[in-house]
Amino acid sequence: MINNPENEWQQTWTTSCHGRLREQKRLLDHLKPHITDQELWQKSGEHLNSIGHLLQHIIGNMNQYILQTLGADVPARSRHQEFEDHLNVHSDELFAIAKITMDQCLDQIAQVDGQTWLKIHEIQIFQMTTMEAVMHSIEHNAYHIGQIALLVKQKKGIDLKFYPGV
Repeated sequence: MINNPENEWQQTWTTSCHGRLREQKRLLDHLKPHITDQELWQKSGEHLNSIGHLLQHIIGNMNQYILQTLGADVPARSRHQEFEDHLNVHSDELFAIAKITMDQCLDQIAQVDGQTWLKIHEIQIFQMTTMEAVMHSIEHNAYHIGQIALLVKQKKGIDLKFYPGV
């Protein structure tokens, strides 16, 4: 196992995935105090999503692209429901579910071996390796967390100071 190039790339990939997911959790923690229960489901326009929709969509994507792909027993995704209002779900609860889902992804990713990363899956209409599925979901999270940050900045007119001192 020592100085084995196969183990080295696996460890580097796993560490990289963990780093990105932990950073996304940090950003969500930073955004959460700026979003009230009322603001969670507000939409800026008829064809736009609320912050609540974006969070539900992130959770659904991680469940399908990471957890199901890696063999976790999670409910089947109902993508269209991610864009429905769930007014009885509060900001604290939805952010907590997102963070719990990210923690589950971190745990599952830590257990993956080299051959599993190369396994082919059919997800929605796409064929992709486990590695690509995980990459897609992490990239997808970043995209939508950026949208959430923009919505908060627009609504509050504030500098979120994601990286103080930089």
